[in-house]
Parts: sequence; structure tokens; C-alpha cells
Amino acid sequence: MTMNYIVTPGRILKEYLITRGITQKQLALHIGMSETFVSKLINNKARISAEVAIKLEDVFEDVQAEFWLDLEKHYQLRTIRNKNLVIISKWED
Repeated sequence: MTMNYIVTPGRILKEYLITRGITQKQLALHIGMSETFVSKLINNKARISAEVAIKLEDVFEDVQAEFWLDLEKHYQLRTIRNKNLVIISKWED
């Protein structure tokens, strides 16, 4: 049986934070949302909405809001369509 893999939008967001030296607290302050909400985004317990995507675009100026929305859309569609999907939300940093 072939397994399909997908990395969660939250994991991608976490990688962007790590590579740019931004803490979850700093992101929360910049986007005007709670640290709890940012944690939920990173842990894939909250979805990236259009509003959040625009705010992320402001933080990551080289990454358009459409990127974040596309990640979320593709993640949601793939998890619904594929019952054998292995979701990668965490790995060792």
C-alpha cells in the first residue's frame, strides 16, 4: 500500500518562524492575535482564514496571502479525500 504524506500549514508556518528568528509571541503581537491562537495555528487546531493570511503576508512580506490560503485549502481537501494520508505536523527541530 502506498502512503501519501502532507505537511500541515501549521508546520510550514513554524518553519517560517524558525528560519526568520520570530517567536510565537512576536508573531501574535504583530498580527494582533493571541499567543494561544498562534499556537493553535502552528498545532493545526485553527485554520488559516483569509484575514489571517493577509496578516501573515504583512509579517512575511515575500510570501503572499494566497500561499497561506492555498496551503490551508489543499490540506483540507487532501485530508478529506485520502483516508490513508499520513499527516506530518511535528518533527524534531
